[in-house]
Amino acid sequence: LDIVATVTSHTEITNTATATSTTHDPATANNTSSTQGDVPDANLVVNKTVSDATPAINTQVTFTVDVTNNGPDTAQAVSVTDLLPGGLVFQSSDAGAAYNVITGVWTVGAVNSGDTATIQIVAQVTGHTLITNTATATSSTFDPVLANNTDDATVDVPDADLAVTKVVN
Repeated sequence: LDIVATVTSHTEITNTATATSTTHDPATANNTSSTQGDVPDANLVVNKTVSDATPAINTQVTFTVDVTNNGPDTAQAVSVTDLLPGGLVFQSSDAGAAYNVITGVWTVGAVNSGDTATIQIVAQVTGHTLITNTATATSSTFDPVLANNTDDATVDVPDADLAVTKVVN
């Protein structure tokens, strides 16, 4: 008999099975069995920075995204979504094919407890409004603290209010 169940808790789980019968069983001590399992969890933390928060228009900035696993277990199938918003045009990344420019997904893979994975994304600034770029990490491993899985960095191209005054002498 195989039973498939979905785990909905990340605490230690005990599963007990008991066999009964209407026929007399002279050895009832072996009719019950239990097993325990511990569902792994990994606390991912995202930290995002930008090389220049007030760049000139049409210059390049570098966004650095760190995803750290604060454990206690290995985080499996980690990915980070960092889709560049309007006003930023992708130029390059140091993750190669692991970063999909169209979806903004960086496929990280497994991150051991205590380790940090890093990506740098270079973008050209084409907008002069306040631009917020957000990165969010996910994993197939349960994360008990989702509030620290997202971080953002903002660029704001300074505006100049120029005036020309002409004087005739």
